[in-house]
Amino acid sequence: MIFYYLLLFTLPLNNHRWLAAEGAFTPVKYLALVCLPFALYRFVIRPKLDALLRSPVICFFGIYFAVMFFSYFSHGGNASLATNDPLFHVVSMLVLIILTTFQVDTLPRLRSVVWVMIGSVGVASVYAVRDWLSNPFVGYRPGGISGDSNYFSVCASTCLVMTLHLALASKSRREKVYLYGCLVTTSIGLLMAASRGAFVGVAAGLLFLMLRSGRGLRTLVLLAIVIVPLLLIVPNTIVQRFVHPGYGEQKAVEARETAWRGGLQMVRAHPLAGVGLGRFIDVVTTYEDPRDPEIRSLAHNTYIEVAAELGIPGFLAYIGLAVSAFAALNRTARSSLGGQGKSLLLGELAVGLQGGFLAAAVGSFFVSAWFFRFFWLVLFLPACFPIVEQSLTSRTSVALMPATLKMAPSP
Repeated sequence: MIFYYLLLFTLPLNNHRWLAAEGAFTPVKYLALVCLPFALYRFVIRPKLDALLRSPVICFFGIYFAVMFFSYFSHGGNASLATNDPLFHVVSMLVLIILTTFQVDTLPRLRSVVWVMIGSVGVASVYAVRDWLSNPFVGYRPGGISGDSNYFSVCASTCLVMTLHLALASKSRREKVYLYGCLVTTSIGLLMAASRGAFVGVAAGLLFLMLRSGRGLRTLVLLAIVIVPLLLIVPNTIVQRFVHPGYGEQKAVEARETAWRGGLQMVRAHPLAGVGLGRFIDVVTTYEDPRDPEIRSLAHNTYIEVAAELGIPGFLAYIGLAVSAFAALNRTARSSLGGQGKSLLLGELAVGLQGGFLAAAVGSFFVSAWFFRFFWLVLFLPACFPIVEQSLTSRTSVALMPATLKMAPSP
């Protein structure tokens, strides 16, 4: 699992100089190839095919994958695995979901994955702070280690909400120190990145946790203790971008709205097949209103971009994947939170990831994240929760079996 953990650790660090190589072979691709034999071996010694085939997350991903694959080749894809080619993203999705669902099948492994996610974003936040210290001019928004400030904010908002819940739920002093440390660094990085979309996502995730976890007041108080002092210290905060948007912010909003209208026009023109996977930026100017300034960019909205490139069938498959992932977490949370020990921990992990998932889902309304690797992990990890829950139930049944046999009447 160490290689898999290393792979996960790289997800929010995709622009690191050691990882940002382009071409057919990169360090991350080599690391994924090293992980594959271990994942297949784990699948052989701990069969879980029936559980995976019954998983709605896997079923919707299969449909989504098929639509992406068909869209790529039906619109002239050249079958390249270069890092910037859409086919690379499609194949990478398949590899990541195989590595994740084949290997994350016990509670210790699931907990370690969540801890690695939180730690990797904490490290990315340190890079964001260092980035700002190297460029301390007004209006600079750090986050280039993850792509740009908006992609870093997707990572940070997801883990901030998740970390806050797990820190409140944890009873281990070591875990609390680790989680609160990551919470502070992630909060500083997120505030410096000053993403308004991520702020809305964090608000949605925290509102969910306040209603779902029963720790509403504690969550609000702890968040105020962490965030309010940072708002007074950290420059270029999100509050300033909301209250006093500059010329650049206003132009960015106008550019997004233009791209959104162009994307919606693509959906109207090609409702079934879309314009082709990865082709949004190439054709968007064709569908923009002639009265608007020409904007050649991504959609800056995951949902519009998926619908425009893959058509309504691909969009429905993507929404089905997201909804089924959230529902899988919800089922595990409902069945596990009433228990004790390991079962309770599984429930807390499910609720924490639900809050983080919601923050990412709302935040992705303001950024094109369908190809962002960290976002895939948030979508795929919920498929592991029913498998882990089943393993806990099986072990409990085996542990209770001798006592049951002793109570059985003798013939």
